[in-house]
Amino acid sequence: MILRKKIILISYTLLCIAGCQKNIVERNAMEISVENLKNNQIHKIVKENEIATIIDKINSSKKEFLIFKPDVKLVFTYSNGNKKIVLVKKNMLKIDGISYINKSDKDYPPFNF
Repeated sequence: MILRKKIILISYTLLCIAGCQKNIVERNAMEISVENLKNNQIHKIVKENEIATIIDKINSSKKEFLIFKPDVKLVFTYSNGNKKIVLVKKNMLKIDGISYINKSDKDYPPFNF
């Protein structure tokens, strides 16, 4: 009986850990540098609504094992000086060595180079 309760408790804990996904990118970014890795063009995004749209799209992505060569590098700059790098190819992302995919939008990311 005690063993059964322990198994149920451990299973519940693992489900909670796996099911609870935090934000991939924090929402308080001040600026996003967008670099096209094919031609080294760099654009800066500073408008709050554009930054929020990009962050929402990234945060709606799901973890998935992917191997890809990125086309775009996003560098998120925060008010405390911290930076976060996101590598992008179409709807595939790599952040801190973890790959994600966004299946909600075919025109992802919203950058025109």
